[in-house]
Amino acid sequence: MANNAVDHLSTATATGSYTSTINFDLSSITVTDYRFFKVVGTVRSNWNNTPSRGNGHDFIIQKFNDDATTSNYAFGGLFVDGNATGKSFTYYNTADGKGQYIGRCPSVGKTNNNQTAAWGLFESYIQANNTDWDTVGYVHCTATGGNQSDGFNSGSYDNNISRGSFWWHNTAVLTKITYDLVNSYFTAGTKISLYGFKNTA
Repeated sequence: MANNAVDHLSTATATGSYTSTINFDLSSITVTDYRFFKVVGTVRSNWNNTPSRGNGHDFIIQKFNDDATTSNYAFGGLFVDGNATGKSFTYYNTADGKGQYIGRCPSVGKTNNNQTAAWGLFESYIQANNTDWDTVGYVHCTATGGNQSDGFNSGSYDNNISRGSFWWHNTAVLTKITYDLVNSYFTAGTKISLYGFKNTA
């Protein structure tokens, strides 16, 4: 790999209990200088919901240029949930008016979970400089995420993995990437980093 082929563009952290969104502003860089962007994050949430086992998660959302139009995000992928009593499969979808699901973060509302133990991981690859696909100019993304939490009740566990890809139906230059949660806020310990892989990489 060429020297200086990867740029660490930004890292954002949540310092309190009520960080609503995390934004990365790309307006000051030349997006076409990069073959793709990589975003990695550890996410903690203040969601205190206590639903049934296997559903104790909030969704991590990604959107581009503040576009929350559901129909502008085409997707394909799966969430896989596992717990002490079995597993289930759920198709990826979008959060109406918010953006694209890319992962989950467990609730802190269970018996033994807390904001230190309940966290989610995600990794997102974003290709904004595409010239090869039929949908030239659209932003393409592949995302992977997962979490495991212990404390739903004695001897139980709850975990999930997600894998999917989607594209953003918009030919505008990518200037902003936003991360959000559907039902809650990011809390202290959340850390999301953005990297750019140059065309020389």
